[in-house]
Amino acid sequence: MKKIFFFLTALLILQFPLMVHRAYPEPPSETVQALTVKLETWDVARIWPEVLKALANQPQDPDLLEVASHIAFHRGDYPESLKLMKQSIEAGGENEARQGFALFIEETINVLASYKRYETPHFIITLDEKKDG
Repeated sequence: MKKIFFFLTALLILQFPLMVHRAYPEPPSETVQALTVKLETWDVARIWPEVLKALANQPQDPDLLEVASHIAFHRGDYPESLKLMKQSIEAGGENEARQGFALFIEETINVLASYKRYETPHFIITLDEKKDG
């Protein structure tokens, strides 16, 4: 079951740029486009302050909230990611892709609930104590 979960996670992560492109019936704003391009660099720690600044200026933009949710997810902040995706849906961005991603985030949180988190100077590792301990 966990192998399937991690396979699906990898698949989702690799497909994100395509999903974002297909999810917009109208061209996304320049801010959303720029953040999406930057997300492809995987440097989410550097991008996060830009996301917060953009959200301060456009807190109800469903497209921006969706991209912010994906960036929070890549940061490993799953509760924040879920909160942002729910805000995106509530702000009028309700569509199948967003609802699916919200469900995916909820499942991720449920799977990782029993895992133990270890932080080193360079990494954050989350392990299943029963299998990896």
